[in-house]
Amino acid sequence: MGDKSAQPDPRCAEFYLPGGGTACLLIHGFAGSPAEMRGMGEYLAARGLTVLGVRLAGHGTTPEDMAGTGWREWVASAERALSSLLVKKAVFAAGLSMGAVIALHLSTRYPVRGVIAMAPALFLGNWKASLVPAIKLFRQWHYFDGSSDLTDSTARSGPACPK
Repeated sequence: MGDKSAQPDPRCAEFYLPGGGTACLLIHGFAGSPAEMRGMGEYLAARGLTVLGVRLAGHGTTPEDMAGTGWREWVASAERALSSLLVKKAVFAAGLSMGAVIALHLSTRYPVRGVIAMAPALFLGNWKASLVPAIKLFRQWHYFDGSSDLTDSTARSGPACPK
């Protein structure tokens, strides 16, 4: 189901929660990991659903792993996970942000029963967004210097992956 890149922190790995005949594929967002979907997965599993939280190719390990992948590999990861559920189950696809867009894409190609699209990025209205690909010519990625609450260790102490 996952990719063959560096091993993710166990908190960032895919998860499978067995349940009944209805399943839900959970797809995390860009630069995220299955950890951001685990709470929803546990909620659904407690209500009898089979749940698979997929880890998209290149995600949940290192920036270098992610830089070596693109949307085709991310969709392929989700397709493999979905195929494993479709064998025996009625399946819903749920995703967050980019994962929501992938879930919508999957629904056009596979017999999913429904889609839960949480905060899908369907349209970028700001013209400056078109400049984002050029940024990688000057800076490949950025590590926060501590001035942001994104690096607050108490914020990361939950189910999210460590930096």
